[in-house]
Amino acid sequence: MSEASGSFYVRRSPTIEFVKSLLKRSELVVGLTTSARQAHERLLGGFITNHELVNQLALFAPNSSGSPKAKADLTMLSAQTAFPLICELLAQQGSRPVQARPLESFCSADVPNSQAIELAGLFNAYGSDKASSHNYYLVYCEILGALRRNHLRILEIGLGSNNPDVVSSMGKFGRPGASLRAFRDFLPNSEIFGADVDRRVLFEEDRIRTYFVDQTSLRSLDELAAVLPEALDLIIDDGLHSPSANIATLIFALKKLKCNGWFVVEDVAEKSVPVWQLVSAILPQQYTCRILQGRSGFMVIVKKTSGARQL
Repeated sequence: MSEASGSFYVRRSPTIEFVKSLLKRSELVVGLTTSARQAHERLLGGFITNHELVNQLALFAPNSSGSPKAKADLTMLSAQTAFPLICELLAQQGSRPVQARPLESFCSADVPNSQAIELAGLFNAYGSDKASSHNYYLVYCEILGALRRNHLRILEIGLGSNNPDVVSSMGKFGRPGASLRAFRDFLPNSEIFGADVDRRVLFEEDRIRTYFVDQTSLRSLDELAAVLPEALDLIIDDGLHSPSANIATLIFALKKLKCNGWFVVEDVAEKSVPVWQLVSAILPQQYTCRILQGRSGFMVIVKKTSGARQL
């Protein structure tokens, strides 16, 4: 971020270009945390050995001899510290990573204003946590408030499954599609789309259509893009809440967003902020990235400006 200009752009440096070249293939970026998640799942099930952990996280494993336990410990240390260390490397080269800011700093007007209160009421009425547990509604009002009478195309990934066998389930009292209905009512002339990995919660209503997607698969995201051929004004990731799934969805979003469109990731863990600091550094300069700290969670917001090229 440039302190002089107040911009959220990240200065370029040879270090950034070097890091960017390391992460050139999107499949590698997505795979960084996928293998870690798989190893963690096996570890929790009690079925993984130190040798298997090192193999599962081969990208982070030391290329040296040693006892299986020592190598496993160093592999986990490497996986936990790689992203923060890369961000420190950027900082030492004069490219200060994007810093988290209070969510309210994103809003240009006094909040909550009447439109924000209206949107919060809709989220609460339909059972979404975007205004009850979180203050994300302020961001959506900032993005959509002045355009709410326009014809917009909005996609939210993550309908909110209430089936307990699904990761990130809301529980049996959850209300799938709550935020889609709130957006539909707030935006009377817009088309609202949703997508989820749980086919049992897909539905269709007035100005709402939903589709299957698996965020851990770039192929599945490409299939979703094929059924939504027109560009989108806003894409929301409120799905799996893992860095690899978020990055995969970002790759999808950079291809599907209109100029001046927005990509929003909800419920980013504080420990994952360094991942997004690195991602912001390797995005083309035409994309602005913000990290916002809300009432009970972090958000990442990427805007595609008019000069952005298709990736």
